Amino acid sequence: MRQLIRRLQTHAVDEKTAQDEVSDLNAMLKDVDAASVRNTQANYNEVIERITILKAGVEGETKKLSGLDANIERLHQKLRTASPRNLDVIEARTRLLRDSAAVFSDAVDAYKRDLRDKVEASASRLFLAMTTEKTDYARLRINDDYGLTIIHRDGRAEEARSAGAEHVWRSLLWARFRTTHLCVGQS
Repeated sequence: MRQLIRRLQTHAVDEKTAQDEVSDLNAMLKDVDAASVRNTQANYNEVIERITILKAGVEGETKKLSGLDANIERLHQKLRTASPRNLDVIEARTRLLRDSAAVFSDAVDAYKRDLRDKVEASASRLFLAMTTEKTDYARLRINDDYGLTIIHRDGRAEEARSAGAEHVWRSLLWARFRTTHLCVGQS
């Protein structure tokens, strides 16, 4: 439902933006030549079409929200008519499921961090074994795109890629292989 509200708000902003564009185009029409007016008229027609499409989208999202609101109200009514004993059981299950989901999410995050650290450490060892510039480089770091960045001994990241990029690629592949279940226990 929050997603539908966000989309509805986005459509409303888009509609307002399109209306502002229409106002700007009308102001521009005052002091321009005929060719410019024709061009602006074409742009105006495009903006009107976009407004029409956005309005249809807003209406569709509003209908979806109304349907969701009706479903939510129907479910609330069912909860209200349930006996207090059943309501307590439902609330207990809800808490248990939410708590379980949070524990599972935390466990997945911890597993990802641990695996990332293992891959980074393994790739660093492999890279340092392959490079000819052992005194220049300290390690490899997994970047936000899950690639590896070479880190110098002074802590700065390597900006230019050279033949060492091939070593980085091989280190990453081998480290990923070594940290899978196929090679459990091997370092």
